[in-house]
Amino acid sequence: MQLNFNFERIADLLREHFTGYHFNFEMAYRLLERKIEELSGYYFSSEELFQKPALQMEYDLKDFFETALQEENPFIELTQLFYNSEEENINLNITDEDYEYWGKSDKKNRSGIYFVIQ
Repeated sequence: MQLNFNFERIADLLREHFTGYHFNFEMAYRLLERKIEELSGYYFSSEELFQKPALQMEYDLKDFFETALQEENPFIELTQLFYNSEEENINLNITDEDYEYWGKSDKKNRSGIYFVIQ
């Protein structure tokens, strides 16, 4: 099957949408799912990987993030921020669209890992 995406296309889409913003994996996935039709078949949850180890050999979106964080992705470099909304008071800079989806939720739900494009 010929895919209409690769690491370079994913990097371009993330850069276009998230440069200058904090984002988490779910925000990125929501964006990519809208932009890349066949993406859903290439992300596997940790539970799916545990239950079906053969899936680890597949092209996986988690690989993209791992290589970007480890400076091994030639298309994009990311840093991550661990945010505990109950103990920290930092100003997350998220897109208006993501604020509508995520930001209005209970403050406790904002805790997690966020990425920043370098």
